[in-house]
Amino acid sequence: MKCNIEARTNGKGHWSDEERLVIIHKLEIGYSSLNYYPEEPFHGELRAYFEPHGFTRGSWNVAGYGLIYTDRQWMQEFKIGLKELGLSIRAVQNVNYSEQGMQGQDFVSMDVGPAFWKSWSRLLKKQAKEEEATTFMDNV
Repeated sequence: MKCNIEARTNGKGHWSDEERLVIIHKLEIGYSSLNYYPEEPFHGELRAYFEPHGFTRGSWNVAGYGLIYTDRQWMQEFKIGLKELGLSIRAVQNVNYSEQGMQGQDFVSMDVGPAFWKSWSRLLKKQAKEEEATTFMDNV
């Protein structure tokens, strides 16, 4: 899902002392338990993607700045952005950092559960309908 979520680090996490704006441009479900255990409640990974080079506004370079993992301010601001996207409060409360070392070079990894999945699925359907309506209106 494309997005534009702005969240600042405060440099007080365990793995970085960098105070910096990070712009998340895409959200994606990485791991999904439904692929392996469709009868069980959903548990998975939410990936929040950023530009990895570190030289432009909103980008973050893991090698130079460290991991965003454990930065509380970043997580608080990121969750505000999720609410603004249209995810429910309960869904947003269901988002937490994944275990140490799960951050990629261009994404932050977070654990999500059933409450998040329910709201995420609803939001994806809503966005698909809006895109369909926009495409239809463009072709009329």
